[in-house]
Amino acid sequence: MAACRRSCAVTLAANDKLTFILNQLAPVESATELLEFIEQYVTTPNGKVPYRERSRTIQQATAFILPPLASSS
Repeated sequence: MAACRRSCAVTLAANDKLTFILNQLAPVESATELLEFIEQYVTTPNGKVPYRERSRTIQQATAFILPPLASSS
Protein backbone atom coordinates (compact mmCIF):
# COMPACT_ATOMS: atom_id res chain seq x y z
CA MET A 1 0.00 0.00 0.00
CA ALA A 2 1.57 3.26 -1.05
CA ALA A 3 0.70 5.49 1.89
CA CYS A 4 4.05 7.19 2.28
CA ARG A 5 2.61 10.65 2.80
CA ARG A 6 -0.23 9.38 4.99
CA SER A 7 1.78 8.58 8.11
CA CYS A 8 0.80 5.24 9.65
CA ALA A 9 -1.67 3.14 7.62
CA VAL A 10 -3.51 0.01 8.87
CA THR A 11 -5.77 -2.44 7.05
CA LEU A 12 -8.11 -4.89 8.80
CA ALA A 13 -9.46 -7.66 6.58
CA ALA A 14 -10.88 -11.15 7.12
CA ASN A 15 -13.12 -13.60 5.31
CA ASP A 16 -16.79 -12.56 5.50
CA LYS A 17 -15.94 -9.27 7.24
CA LEU A 18 -15.76 -5.69 6.06
CA THR A 19 -12.29 -4.41 5.24
CA PHE A 20 -11.25 -1.22 7.02
CA ILE A 21 -8.41 0.92 5.70
CA LEU A 22 -7.19 3.48 8.20
CA ASN A 23 -4.57 6.14 7.63
CA GLN A 24 -2.93 9.16 9.22
CA LEU A 25 -2.69 7.42 12.59
CA ALA A 26 -0.05 8.60 15.05
CA PRO A 27 2.00 5.39 15.52
CA VAL A 28 2.47 5.70 19.28
CA GLU A 29 -0.38 7.95 20.37
CA SER A 30 -3.13 5.95 18.65
CA ALA A 31 -1.92 2.47 19.65
CA THR A 32 -4.39 2.01 22.52
CA GLU A 33 -7.38 3.12 20.44
CA LEU A 34 -6.24 0.98 17.52
CA LEU A 35 -6.01 -2.11 19.75
CA GLU A 36 -9.50 -1.38 21.08
CA PHE A 37 -10.83 -1.10 17.53
CA ILE A 38 -9.13 -4.34 16.51
CA GLU A 39 -10.81 -6.09 19.44
CA GLN A 40 -14.20 -4.67 18.37
CA TYR A 41 -13.57 -5.79 14.78
CA VAL A 42 -12.56 -9.32 15.78
CA THR A 43 -15.55 -9.83 18.08
CA THR A 44 -18.13 -8.52 15.61
CA PRO A 45 -19.45 -11.33 13.35
CA ASN A 46 -19.33 -9.28 10.12
CA GLY A 47 -16.65 -6.77 11.15
CA LYS A 48 -19.19 -3.94 11.12
CA VAL A 49 -18.23 -1.89 14.15
CA PRO A 50 -20.90 0.83 14.52
CA TYR A 51 -19.54 4.31 13.85
CA ARG A 52 -20.66 5.64 17.24
CA GLU A 53 -18.75 2.84 19.00
CA ARG A 54 -15.43 3.72 17.35
CA SER A 55 -13.12 6.17 19.08
CA ARG A 56 -12.82 9.62 17.57
CA THR A 57 -9.29 8.79 16.43
CA ILE A 58 -10.52 5.73 14.51
CA GLN A 59 -13.49 7.65 13.09
CA GLN A 60 -11.14 10.28 11.69
CA ALA A 61 -8.59 7.73 10.43
CA THR A 62 -11.13 5.62 8.50
CA ALA A 63 -10.28 6.21 4.85
CA PHE A 64 -12.22 3.32 3.27
CA ILE A 65 -14.62 0.54 4.24
CA LEU A 66 -14.81 -2.19 1.61
CA PRO A 67 -17.24 -5.11 1.18
CA PRO A 68 -16.41 -8.44 2.82
CA LEU A 69 -13.84 -10.74 1.26
CA ALA A 70 -15.33 -13.93 -0.13
CA SER A 71 -14.84 -17.14 1.83
CA SER A 72 -12.39 -19.55 0.30
CA SER A 73 -14.57 -22.68 0.61
